[in-house]
Amino acid sequence: PTVSTQAVTNKDIVAGTATFNGTILTAGNLEITERGFVYATTTSPTLDDSKVIATGTDVGAFNVDTTDFAEGNVYYVRAYATNSKGTVYGNEVSVDFNVVMPTVSTQAVTNKNIATGTATFNGTILTVGDPAYTERGFVHATTANPTLGNSKVIATGTGMGAFNANVTGITEGNVYYVRAYATNSKGTVYGNEVSLNLSICGIDFTDSRDNQVYPIVQIGTQCWMSKNMSIGERVDGSNYITAYTAGIQKICYDNSESNCDIYGGLYSWYETVNGENFGSIKYVSGSSTMIQGICPDGWHVPSDEEFKTLEMYLGMSASSANSTTYRGTDEGTKLKSTTGWYSNYSNGNGTNSSGWNGLPGGSRDDSGGWFYRVGMDGSWWSSSEGSSSDYAWRRLLSFEYAQVYRYSYPKSYGFSVRCLQN
Repeated sequence: PTVSTQAVTNKDIVAGTATFNGTILTAGNLEITERGFVYATTTSPTLDDSKVIATGTDVGAFNVDTTDFAEGNVYYVRAYATNSKGTVYGNEVSVDFNVVMPTVSTQAVTNKNIATGTATFNGTILTVGDPAYTERGFVHATTANPTLGNSKVIATGTGMGAFNANVTGITEGNVYYVRAYATNSKGTVYGNEVSLNLSICGIDFTDSRDNQVYPIVQIGTQCWMSKNMSIGERVDGSNYITAYTAGIQKICYDNSESNCDIYGGLYSWYETVNGENFGSIKYVSGSSTMIQGICPDGWHVPSDEEFKTLEMYLGMSASSANSTTYRGTDEGTKLKSTTGWYSNYSNGNGTNSSGWNGLPGGSRDDSGGWFYRVGMDGSWWSSSEGSSSDYAWRRLLSFEYAQVYRYSYPKSYGFSVRCLQN
């Protein structure tokens, strides 16, 4: 006779069971007296190894439900058929009884509402595992690395792909740490950790990395720092490495630390988005849309679109926000501080009616460490790349204009950085 072996089905690692499947292709010219399967943890099993007999002797498909498999082994299986002249074996298949845990990732929290204490947690099941997961959801706490022992919310659904859950009862003033999870009969695995900042706008924020204090302000639906970042080790402007560096480096206007105290640091775009990660952009965990960069946990470098949201809240039309150079009407005046700007022009100092408190910190050019226009201009990086891979979108406020300037600039320039709450 001739026989073939098909893939094992109905595998259950926990129960130690599976179904073997085979086919008698031809009966031969002698009667088949027995058919079934042989299996072992070594290749090419024979009747001297474990075997299970299947009923019937006809040509065609047959199968047997098999038990007593041990977790952690790989078994090799062959169908067989026996007549009075001997036994023939089919091709070999394998079945893996090693546990494979599911894999899961966590994405940035969305729909945050501090007033109602609600938000949407987001995750993705990357692989379902074996045994497949039976529960998925999110854990959260005000301490890092939350587990099922902390607060959890269960998400509906099965299979691979994105999932989310709406959470309530989160408390204003806290920073929460969130991880997606998936559980099967062998345990629970967790995704990467993301943070949810429910700090109250209007109360100063202290950066735990260097204990610098940043006032924060609510502007529309956004919560902004109202002071430029000044994190990092100061280096001389002529020695500043404009591409990625290990650790955070800043430059101070005219190489004076006192200017960093007033205006914050100046950073290349590469440094701005790279944060402390040498050679790779530092995303908010699990997110391709928020870039944390040099901002502290719970904050990120605003995108070009998020700057537009700010500008439109202050009165700029959508068509103006999407254009370039100087746009809008008096939005720049609303963003500028009330003092510190070169005031020989009527548009020098602003009203700061927004609370954003933009200061004229000047800039550093992209070669030679040349500083220019402190007291006259303030420029801020966005996290968004611009017209080419070497350029990124920035915003500029000037003593000469009441409007806001938008244009893409070479990433090697040194501009200020302002952080936006996640």
